[in-house]
Amino acid sequence: MKKIILLVGVVIVLMLAFPKFMQLSVERDLNTVVDAINSSEEETGYSLTLGKFDSGWFSSTADVYIEFDPYFITGFDVLGEALGVNVMLHLQYGPFLTLNGLGLGRLAFQTYLDQSLAREILTYPAEESLYQLEGQINLWGAISYTDSVPRVSSKDNMLSFGGWNGRGDLTPSETSFEGQIHSVSLEVGAGNLRLKPFILKMTYQDSFHDIFTGRLVDTNTEIKAGYLRVTNSFTNEALALRDLSAGVFNETNDNNQLMNFGFSLNVGEVASSGYGAREIVVRADLKNLDIATLQKFYTAGDYDFIGENTEEFLPLFSASPEVNVTEISGFTSHGQISGHLLTKLSGITSLPMDLGNPVFWLSKATVDAKLLLEEELVIWLTQEFPLIDPSMLLQFATQQGDGAYELRFELKDSEAILNGFPLAL
Repeated sequence: MKKIILLVGVVIVLMLAFPKFMQLSVERDLNTVVDAINSSEEETGYSLTLGKFDSGWFSSTADVYIEFDPYFITGFDVLGEALGVNVMLHLQYGPFLTLNGLGLGRLAFQTYLDQSLAREILTYPAEESLYQLEGQINLWGAISYTDSVPRVSSKDNMLSFGGWNGRGDLTPSETSFEGQIHSVSLEVGAGNLRLKPFILKMTYQDSFHDIFTGRLVDTNTEIKAGYLRVTNSFTNEALALRDLSAGVFNETNDNNQLMNFGFSLNVGEVASSGYGAREIVVRADLKNLDIATLQKFYTAGDYDFIGENTEEFLPLFSASPEVNVTEISGFTSHGQISGHLLTKLSGITSLPMDLGNPVFWLSKATVDAKLLLEEELVIWLTQEFPLIDPSMLLQFATQQGDGAYELRFELKDSEAILNGFPLAL
């Protein structure tokens, strides 16, 4: 019985001591963050001032003043002074957390902007802040949070913002963010913009602490927009896009020596005055890039560095890098278009003294390019762009059975062929 009582007593002492330990740790870390940001103010334009800090055993509150100088971005002293905003911070120390719902963890937090901010020019719910973030740090140190912006409109009716909702998960091995802007309407003198909804997703395969250190790791970023319309008020011309999605990714191979980069674009429909297109697809990638060499570029900060250290950058070219547009296709109002462009450098074991020597690069390059155009689109292009010589285009293009024209270019072993015709290099 005594052992049970002793064990319970130890647990109670630990539960009471843990919040105090966290309180001391958080206060120390908060001051460290403030000092770190202020020490780089000349590079970032930001500064923090830690105001009132009410520290308790189980929770604390703090006021932080964030100041930013627009001159850092614009280069112009337009406002004559820096912009500043008060941020309120609420902290609750674990292991038992109730601030954002019942749970276990090291710390729960809430932060929000001064609720009186910009109300002279903006309208938003009286009980809400222009920006609010809440989350917690679990017992293993991983952070999860949600953030939000309410519906906002300007009192001059030029801006209507449908709100933002986002979420982030930050662990030692992966960082992910995702969020959605519900709608945006902007009226200016030259025109207006309509957007709804806008979705952003990002995944970074490393700790969030390393995002800005330049480490090359696997990442994936994707944006989507259901509808985007831009209108010129003077000409009444409009450009509208539906079902837009774009993605950028990079991935390392199994031995972490080479990296691939990729880009994709899909547009369901594009409509403008007199023109239109649908089912637009663009896919491109860079493959087999030597990571160690890329890090040297990043560290050097000067791309002329390669000219002074040629042999150090040999691995970038000996890895057989590729630059590809793997797919480009779509249906325009004047006909269909499709094609690809695949390029590769191979067999490079040393670099010439003159890196601008075209003979060397042509001997190492392989190119496979194809462009397929429907006949109606070819006729329209020659009419719209006088610089395109119809007879020259048709001389080298091969007409298919369905009336479409194909342009095919190949380069290998310093020999170039355009639709079966050898080209002098």
